[in-house]
Amino acid sequence: MVSPEKFTELLGREHVFTILKLTDEPVSAAGIIKQSTVPQATCYRRIEELQEAGLLVEHGSERFRNGEETTKYVRTV
Repeated sequence: MVSPEKFTELLGREHVFTILKLTDEPVSAAGIIKQSTVPQATCYRRIEELQEAGLLVEHGSERFRNGEETTKYVRTV
């Protein structure tokens, strides 16, 4: 978990609420990017930060025809 100060700082960062809104059901980072204006690099950073804060968890994965696999995320709040 993170300190209250870090938690408050995280909630003030751009795109955090967009990601939390889109993860009410399991979704991949690519899904978040497709459904929003969150830039790819920012999306992955925010996912990591939200996981560290305990607000987002991994929730399974999806395998594509080409064999690639992607992690899905869901919010905890």
